[in-house]
Amino acid sequence: MHSIIFILLLMFYVFQLYYGHFQSLLNAHEQFPHLYQMSPKDTSLALAMVSLMVHLKWNWVGMIISDDDDGIQFLSEWRKEVQRNIVCLAFVTIISTDTIIYFKMLNKYYNQIMTSSAKAVVVNGNKESHLKWNFILWQSLDIWRIWVSVSQFDMITVGGDFLLKSPHGTLIFSHQHSEVSGFKQFLQRVHPSNYSTEISLASLWWTYFKCSLPSSNCNKLKYCSTETLLKWLFRTPSGMAMSDTNYNIYNAVFSVAHSLHEVLLQQVDTWSNNAGKELEFDPWKVVCLTLSSIYLIEMMFLKESIRSKCM
Repeated sequence: MHSIIFILLLMFYVFQLYYGHFQSLLNAHEQFPHLYQMSPKDTSLALAMVSLMVHLKWNWVGMIISDDDDGIQFLSEWRKEVQRNIVCLAFVTIISTDTIIYFKMLNKYYNQIMTSSAKAVVVNGNKESHLKWNFILWQSLDIWRIWVSVSQFDMITVGGDFLLKSPHGTLIFSHQHSEVSGFKQFLQRVHPSNYSTEISLASLWWTYFKCSLPSSNCNKLKYCSTETLLKWLFRTPSGMAMSDTNYNIYNAVFSVAHSLHEVLLQQVDTWSNNAGKELEFDPWKVVCLTLSSIYLIEMMFLKESIRSKCM
């Protein structure tokens, strides 16, 4: 799937903001000159995880990674960090990107975890690879392990549960970011009945909260209490906090909206002369303003991070 997306990105020379987890492949400016990743690179993830293992005195852990640039690079960084610390890998499961090989190896992947004495397992790599399907298939098998991973794996499946659900607990690493004003209040008020024309929201509500769809109109749902939403939210590892992916989406939309607003303000003087005409402006001007907005957001985050450490 990702290879198809990459090909499409090459075909269309338009400015793109990628809000998913950081992808090393997408960072190649020669291949994707018009693409900007909202998510920062995890430059210290291996160090942070190894430090946690040392602090908790977990010196025998397992690892599951995807067989791609991100997974292999993480394993390399991990091995550099453990040279200075007493943390050993009980096993390393590398999930193949080839579908035929993946299904042939499925039982072996499972047995590597179950036959190991390691109670903590580190998970990292591309969530949209076959790595995701392992956890969907394993959900009903009661694998009693502590999962240690990143926020991109803290995602809901079609059944409404989390990929890394575990009775022993899950430790999620995420980027530090300031709280978005009004986000919790929005979650407390949101309901499909307020957005009756949004089929996607109605489908989402049915998928995750099991509210029934009326047969006559798929746009609307039978009444489902907001308490259902709040109970579900508090089941999640992140609670009512905004996830990394949602935060990246918010910043991307905010940056583009802010840029369009600036372009419109610059044309205020000519509005009376162009009344009724189609609005025209240089799209690359919006691009430049958008990148400037993103830079300002990053600087605000940096200042907030420094301030929190100094307090």
